[in-house]
Amino acid sequence: MPDARGHGKSEGDYIGYGWHDRLDYKKWIDLLIEEHGVTNIFLHGNSMGASLVLMTSGEELPGEVKGIIADSGYTTVKEELAHQLKHLYSLPAFPLLDITSGITKLRAGYTFGEASAVEQVKKNTRPLLIIHGDKDELVPLEMAHELYDAAGGEKELWIVPDAGHIKAYKNVTEQYDGRLLEFIKKTLE
Repeated sequence: MPDARGHGKSEGDYIGYGWHDRLDYKKWIDLLIEEHGVTNIFLHGNSMGASLVLMTSGEELPGEVKGIIADSGYTTVKEELAHQLKHLYSLPAFPLLDITSGITKLRAGYTFGEASAVEQVKKNTRPLLIIHGDKDELVPLEMAHELYDAAGGEKELWIVPDAGHIKAYKNVTEQYDGRLLEFIKKTLE
């Protein structure tokens, strides 16, 4: 399980919210195939990791990548940060996000607007399972529906009742395990 940039044991002095990490994950995929002979790969992420695997889904991926599982992912970095500013800090998105996005462009080479899981899933060709709790306050439920509607390829949306942000597994562990196993088995048939 690779760490995203700036997380865990990964190097990096900024958190890219999945945008640059998607290219790192392509390298991890290649490493699994070339050095370990892995033939069945599923990309699975929670929260920022979910958006990371959704962003990766729009890249050209080898056939060994069989499916993608995204739990509590956001649509775009800009929309997620705007939501957090409003709901966590009672701050307006403008002008703070525009200024910060400009600084991010200079320091990290991308803007918040271009870091889009929605645009990437439009290009997806792999089976996709989107999981989201209906009580998620950190990533609005509407984002799950927007991602599902935009996604290419076979797709499934599972809204988990009474689950907050990345709490679906904790709330319905047995059902969660069953849904993942079912998705994986169906995808590998």
